[in-house]
Amino acid sequence: MGRNSGEPAVRRVIFLGCDLPPYKIVADSPSDDTRAPRLPRDWSLDLVFSDLEGAQRLDEFEAAILPYDAFLVVDRDDGFRFRNDSRDRRLREIVNLFEAGGVVCFLLDRAPRHWVARYTPGMFGDPAAQTLEGDSLFRAYPAAAFLGAFGLELAHEYGQSEPFVHATRGEFQVWLNQWGGARYEIEVTDDEAARGAVPICRVGKDGPLTGCALPCASGHIVVLQWAPGGWPHEELGKAVLELARALVRFRDNVHTEPAAWLSDLTFEKERPLLEERKEVESRLAELDSELKCFADYKSLLYLRDYELERRVPAVLSKFGIRTRTSEGAEEDFRILNDSDEQLAICEVKGLSANVTRQHVGRLDEHRKARGLPDDFPAVLFVNTFTRAASLKEKDQEVPSNVRERAAQDNVIIVRTLDLLRLLDAVDVGRLQPSDLVGIFTTRKGWLQVEPGGAWQTLPK
Repeated sequence: MGRNSGEPAVRRVIFLGCDLPPYKIVADSPSDDTRAPRLPRDWSLDLVFSDLEGAQRLDEFEAAILPYDAFLVVDRDDGFRFRNDSRDRRLREIVNLFEAGGVVCFLLDRAPRHWVARYTPGMFGDPAAQTLEGDSLFRAYPAAAFLGAFGLELAHEYGQSEPFVHATRGEFQVWLNQWGGARYEIEVTDDEAARGAVPICRVGKDGPLTGCALPCASGHIVVLQWAPGGWPHEELGKAVLELARALVRFRDNVHTEPAAWLSDLTFEKERPLLEERKEVESRLAELDSELKCFADYKSLLYLRDYELERRVPAVLSKFGIRTRTSEGAEEDFRILNDSDEQLAICEVKGLSANVTRQHVGRLDEHRKARGLPDDFPAVLFVNTFTRAASLKEKDQEVPSNVRERAAQDNVIIVRTLDLLRLLDAVDVGRLQPSDLVGIFTTRKGWLQVEPGGAWQTLPK
């Protein structure tokens, strides 16, 4: 039955995973509900929550949101088991939803990767040839099943330190910023699936995928990640409402975008231009690869703690300076000669302010604890002013009293900024790696390095 002219279209979305009251949000209507997302003027949103056994059919909606555990129930004795009767019905509804051009959003949580198990490829490729036996799609962990059926896999697990997620689709920007996660990198392993894949979010701007959409029949499956553990119902409702809005907008937009197969048809004059662009892109890829190593070096200017302690010796090793991590010792690593004899002990500090006399004193104490003589070379690598807003703010001199303490204790202070300037001079041949080792093992105080590689130690 058609709607009246000027009456907003009702866009219907279902969340399968919990039984909460439905939300009906009308575009441009006053609302005290802080969970309500902003809607286009020509449609309103009808969001329904249901559990697996609910009466609502998935194929009566434009989009369905499925958390990874939607088809699981916790059994006190057996752990996780499957609700098979409802599962089969829901799978048929998902197939119908795809055929009608709908969107199924599959949400990965922080489940351990070792739960991933077997799947049956091609489950949704041909609705007439569905296999819903107990050993098919949901035999074990449904996240792996869904991903594998569409030519996707969990390629890498970040663990507790999740990276920044960059949205490549504007429809999901708000949701990703507030509720999105990135425990896994997602890899498209099927060539045909890769051709139609629509990136939604990545690690950084150009990094690995953490969320994407793939065509399925006339619709799409969307794979995203979140971390809702412990959320109250109000926060869960707010997150799902925003995601529902994003999915409806995505469904509208993706159906008006050019199909991926259009590139299979080319004009005669188009082909040489495409070849030229391919060559340019290849060269750009080479340049990006070369530039990446310099970006890695510059990470010494903002990293702290363990990552900085790991990166400093790694960068030195790339420039031919032999190092070895000091396992179980107070210092972080040692500089070695070609005979594996230690030439210097080294500590690494990342600091929001400047280096202090206390930092120098601790390195001297650690040297004594190792039973080394007071004049044994000791290098304090410091990344100072890690939150600096400019290079000028970053490039602040080591205080004179700290330089003097370092000279007195036979310690050389090397800011990571000074280290990069030295390595730049090595890279272009003005200095040799052996020159750096000589500086680290024979000088004391603050090693001040100018752009271009000119250096001195202070106090003189």
